[in-house]
Amino acid sequence: MTPTTPTLPATSLYCREGTSDKEYHVRLVPEGGGFAVHFAYGRRGATLSTGTKTGSPVSLADAQRLHDKLVREKKAKGCTEGESGTAYQPASRDERATGLVPQLLNPVDEAEVARLVSDPRWLMQEKKDGRRLLLRKQDGVITGSNKLGLAVGVAEPIVRTALALPGDFVLNGEAIGDRLHAFDLLERDGMNPRGESGERRYGALLNLLAGGLTAAQIAAELQLDIKTVEKWIRQATFAPRQSPKRASKLDAFKHQIIALLDRHPYTAQQVFQQLEAQGYAGGYSILKDYVRRIRPVRKPAFLPLEFAPGECAQVDWGQYGSVPVGSTRRRLSFFVMVLCHSRMMYVEFTLSEAMDHFLTCHRHAFEFFGGVPQKIMIDNLKVGVVRHPLGQKALFNPRYADFAAHHGFVPVACNVRKANEKGRVENGVGYVKKNFLNGLKIPAFAAVNPAAAQWRDAIANVRLHGETRQKPLLLFAQERPLLKPLPAMPYDCSLIQPAPVSRCCQVTFQSNRYSVPHLYASQRLTLKILPDQLFIFHHEKLVATHVRSYEQGRRISNPDHLKELQDQRLRARSQTLHLAFLNLGPQAEPYARKLQEKRLNAPHHIQKIVALSEIYGPDKVGRARLDALRFEAFGCEYIANLLAQREQPGTVPGALHLTHRQDLLDLDLPTPDLALYEPKP
Repeated sequence: MTPTTPTLPATSLYCREGTSDKEYHVRLVPEGGGFAVHFAYGRRGATLSTGTKTGSPVSLADAQRLHDKLVREKKAKGCTEGESGTAYQPASRDERATGLVPQLLNPVDEAEVARLVSDPRWLMQEKKDGRRLLLRKQDGVITGSNKLGLAVGVAEPIVRTALALPGDFVLNGEAIGDRLHAFDLLERDGMNPRGESGERRYGALLNLLAGGLTAAQIAAELQLDIKTVEKWIRQATFAPRQSPKRASKLDAFKHQIIALLDRHPYTAQQVFQQLEAQGYAGGYSILKDYVRRIRPVRKPAFLPLEFAPGECAQVDWGQYGSVPVGSTRRRLSFFVMVLCHSRMMYVEFTLSEAMDHFLTCHRHAFEFFGGVPQKIMIDNLKVGVVRHPLGQKALFNPRYADFAAHHGFVPVACNVRKANEKGRVENGVGYVKKNFLNGLKIPAFAAVNPAAAQWRDAIANVRLHGETRQKPLLLFAQERPLLKPLPAMPYDCSLIQPAPVSRCCQVTFQSNRYSVPHLYASQRLTLKILPDQLFIFHHEKLVATHVRSYEQGRRISNPDHLKELQDQRLRARSQTLHLAFLNLGPQAEPYARKLQEKRLNAPHHIQKIVALSEIYGPDKVGRARLDALRFEAFGCEYIANLLAQREQPGTVPGALHLTHRQDLLDLDLPTPDLALYEPKP
């Protein structure tokens, strides 16, 4: 019996959108004992591009699944099987952004699914295998938008159906071919129902569809029974099915649970243990869920702090990712100081939170405010506080205490893990992140501080503060006269550390190497560190200054540091070559003097002649030099030429053979005409 050959599927799809008219063909073909999936696509009527979706033969079932997947994907993009294709309403290229931004679909794990399904406040709808489409009808115009908020074409059947629905609206759904599966109503007649529950929006969606479709059409579209659709159309809003309330073993103990939780914040396990002793026979899970719902929410209470003008400022660091610095990246930090009374803010970005940056930012903030407050409140950071025992006074870093004494303010450290005590600067740090840094692209560190200064003066200090309901700049006008004056001499915020010098005349600091004069090689110098500069001292003498680099592995050199050493090495090398030249035999000194007189670059010629002595030997070079002196040929190229000629092997001359042929010896020459030379009459 001859086996029946199965009919292999082949599908042709077409799509028209504006001036675009495309076709797509996919089919199964037998190949190599299996099957392959081939496709062709392009403009209708033109030569089609072809290809295959299977690199090697596959089974019929696998090929069939791949074929069906390709067809579904193309249909989801608007292609249809009709020869004419589905005409699309073209999207406007001038208005690509529609302003419609959908809620993206989020994955939910299995445990969460079980909870959501059992909750009557949530709705579950089937996810279609289509493309996301938001459909807006406004003043009789239909606009389509994808999940990115950009305008896309809409199939004409969808446009016709949407125009038949009453009013203006925005639908959220999935388009498959020339059908839109709507699953949410986002706007209707200027009203925004997004804040309402999903059940209300779904009910409103059914009411909207009922205005342009019959109950039978809605039932067919949503795959519901027609009686169910008619029931919901008659209702004003969607109401979920109410399950009958059943008695629970926990009901008799609920009042005891409430009393226990009011008396003390017991855990659910502790409540379960106490109820078991009183005869509770129910499960732990139901009790835990009930405790979670009724447990009173207790949040800590804080006393508001009030500060007089000029009394106090608060300081803190903030961090915001990293910033490119040369070929590496460094953490981006920012220093914030806020005057507690006026909320006047100073902000400065840095690449480090070390002591030199901490003190320098303080000094810059005081200079910005034009004075110093009586107290500075800081966190328990290492550069400010050495230790802070619980219930005792903080022991401040000696360097920070000296800085405070120089400026005349009293440092105050918050209690450990009590950031709320400096809430003004905590809010300031958050404000910088949310208002200035949020969405900001920082191409380089050098660009951030000028931008921050402009933002500080144009926005931060002139905004209407949410707490005081006044502008910080106006309140600062009252606080400024009460600040302490700046000290007459600015404080030296630098750090000092020893700096050993390598044999290569370099000092290493934070993986970068900085040059020093060669006289201090292998010595121990002193390094003075500032946020933007490095100073290197030998005792009291400043021997080198460099711009501080925040890259890694860089070599920063000052050419003047090694220039004298290079000159010494060059002179020593020149003297060595001159001595080697004089040792090449007699009459070397006169030849050297003539080189100085005749040639522009005499040391170069001497170097080349010495190098020739290493190739040909001193004796040969000496003889060639004597010959060159005799011929007055001054230059390395003459000596090289003499040496090369003498190294070539000599050729022995051959015998001279004369011919004895008579025909060549007996020559008849014509008598010359001498009349040409006779004088003319």
